Amino acid sequence: MTETQLPSLIAFIAIFTIFTTLAVIMARSLGTSDLYQQALELYEQKKYSEAEASFRKILSSRQNNDMAYLFLGKSLMQQGKVDEAMSQLEILIQRSPKNVDGYISLGTALMQKGEIENAIIQFQTATQKVPKSPEAYRVLGLALRTKGDIEGAKQALNQAKQKYEKKDMFQMIQVVEKDLQELD
Repeated sequence: MTETQLPSLIAFIAIFTIFTTLAVIMARSLGTSDLYQQALELYEQKKYSEAEASFRKILSSRQNNDMAYLFLGKSLMQQGKVDEAMSQLEILIQRSPKNVDGYISLGTALMQKGEIENAIIQFQTATQKVPKSPEAYRVLGLALRTKGDIEGAKQALNQAKQKYEKKDMFQMIQVVEKDLQELD
């Protein structure tokens, strides 16, 4: 091999290594993506224990998958494993502090345990972290209604309605209007 061929060989090896690494990463991502889709389908089919197992498998290989933490928590809640669900949702919130769904799901778990005050705190945090989220205001309103704070519930639900209107989410506007009517 001549001295002029050596740089070409080094460049070829470097490019080959880069492409091989990218191929491995893409293959892993596709595998995780397929497993994630299967896990979501199981969740939607209400096969919560199977969905739980799939989300755990995803997290065992890719601990940075926030949606897997969210749906693992939701799967656990559906099975009545509220404390375990809360643990997973707390991990999600620590990893992704602006994940409004994490706060909403954690608040929902707290509501299931009868911890209304703590649930309200989670819902309020969700409205502060993502003020444009209409669902955060809606669940806050529902929790305030459960607590007996009718005025606070009306205020939160009206904010939810306004935010849904800005997003042209007509079905949810109707849901919130019904929630508001139940307060009167």
